[in-house]
Amino acid sequence: MTKRNSGKILGVLAAALVAAVIAGPGVVRAYNLLGGSLGVATSNNGYQRDFRVFNNFEDVGANDNNVYDAVFPDAYGAVQAIWKAGYAWASSNVLAARNFDFDFQGEATSAGTNNQNTCAGISAGGVCSGGVLAYMQGPIANGWTIKFCENWGWSDGPGPPGGMDLQGIGAHELGHALGLDHTQSSNCSGGCDTRSTMCPSVCNNGESERTIRPDDAAGLQAIYGSISGNKPTITGLSGNIQPGGTITLTGTGFDSTVNVKFTSSSTQNINPPGTVYGASSSGGGTQIVVTIPNDAQSGNVMVWEPTTRLSNPFPFDLTPPGPPVITNVSPSNVAVFQGGTVTVTGSDLLQVTQVDVAGTPLGAGQFTPIDESTLTFQAPTGTAFGAVSVVCTSAFGTSNAGSFNYVETDPPKLSQPSQTWTGQNFNQTFGAGSSHAYFLLLNFTGGTFPFKGNQVLSNFLITQSGFLDPLGLGSASITMPSGFGGIKFYSQVVTGETISGGVIWRASNIKSTDILF
Repeated sequence: MTKRNSGKILGVLAAALVAAVIAGPGVVRAYNLLGGSLGVATSNNGYQRDFRVFNNFEDVGANDNNVYDAVFPDAYGAVQAIWKAGYAWASSNVLAARNFDFDFQGEATSAGTNNQNTCAGISAGGVCSGGVLAYMQGPIANGWTIKFCENWGWSDGPGPPGGMDLQGIGAHELGHALGLDHTQSSNCSGGCDTRSTMCPSVCNNGESERTIRPDDAAGLQAIYGSISGNKPTITGLSGNIQPGGTITLTGTGFDSTVNVKFTSSSTQNINPPGTVYGASSSGGGTQIVVTIPNDAQSGNVMVWEPTTRLSNPFPFDLTPPGPPVITNVSPSNVAVFQGGTVTVTGSDLLQVTQVDVAGTPLGAGQFTPIDESTLTFQAPTGTAFGAVSVVCTSAFGTSNAGSFNYVETDPPKLSQPSQTWTGQNFNQTFGAGSSHAYFLLLNFTGGTFPFKGNQVLSNFLITQSGFLDPLGLGSASITMPSGFGGIKFYSQVVTGETISGGVIWRASNIKSTDILF
């Protein structure tokens, strides 16, 4: 039996009275209603099917998903996870299949007020105590806010859970936002894969709450009804998908005159921006030709008939990803030995899955896409001086080639493990000038003295000496002898370059290593 973490509570705070609805004679159900619903009109409280995400989440795990998803275009990390949470309740979702759809309105610039339909993180304290994971504040019909408590670790998925699941917990809280109360406990005693999304406590990390159950769908239908046979439904989109471009929406059930609503990240609920009003349909309500407004953004497009009808959300990618483009690589000169962090700037870099330096792919963890315009990687040790190419690859293609120059390592640099064990091989690598003489020093105190403009280990032992190779690279390896356990020692490389006027001496960084038993 799946362990149920009943101490982790999914919260709802409604300004209106929250009470269970009593079923009529002979009716068995477990869902409960809050007593409100989200409208699609332009009067009174205005349009309320919209929601947006303020991505202020502090956990790295809440924003480590950089995988492009055409169903949720231009959204990554926490934003994509919470958008998916709203999609769990969509009319096109097989398990939902009711007359309801959320309208994703992109990223917000702040957590907003309690009636701006915004999902955001919130610091610990206050409501975020007693095991509360997240909560919704109403009164629903006039707008709401959802807060995710930052005293918990959050995970955006997909992949192995590294914290509480934003998508699953988000689906629960958005269920409150559309008008559902907590499911009765009688429907929350099974395994994670059978319990309702609207159960008051979460199973494991909440990933199973991503999928709504029949009781959740029944509650959704009790509020919004079944899908009507003439519900406007978008099935396709084609045309010039750029601001000011003309597109064609195809589908069924379009009235002769409709509004077409795009994601625009606005919180305005009366005559919201990103909307084309009075668009005409043709082909018996199967086609709409419309010009994309300048304030439209990537997200979704919906056909809106502002009485009671709203279509399914259809993915709308205003700027679909293309192949990565490199405009700059910095620094332009990189030490041939462990040259450090290199920054690539350009476009469409967030989806990069491979970086090649001098034709060789970097290993996992050696490069990090930061955002669409920035990527960093750790320069590998070079195999030749001079210009080397940098090429980035994603699912959308391969970039042009950028480049940087490998140069001598100056000042010298030493690398070695911070811990070792007796009887274990101990390896040191270092770099400096091409073919320079080197001396590998060791002492047991870390003390130094000034020598020819350098700070050099005092009372040193020379453990190895010789000449570096033409790239200025060298290495040393010994088996750590027994009887040295519990000792810390310090190492440094000092190099000499012979010139006409004598010798130029250079000293590397000092590294320390603990010898363990």
